[in-house]
Amino acid sequence: MAKIKRENAIILDDFGLQALDNSNRITLLELTEDRHNNGSIMVTSQIPVQGWYNIIKKNHS
Repeated sequence: MAKIKRENAIILDDFGLQALDNSNRITLLELTEDRHNNGSIMVTSQIPVQGWYNIIKKNHS
């Protein structure tokens, strides 16, 4: 994560190929929080933005 923080721009390619588990949700949150006022993040996906909630949401058992 420290190496990523030094980058000016980050590209997340093919986002949404599979649902995120808890660890990946936390990493995504940390990554997006770090980018605020510090750099850019670009996300590409074949999933419409409206469908991203289903990729990110926490599954309740």
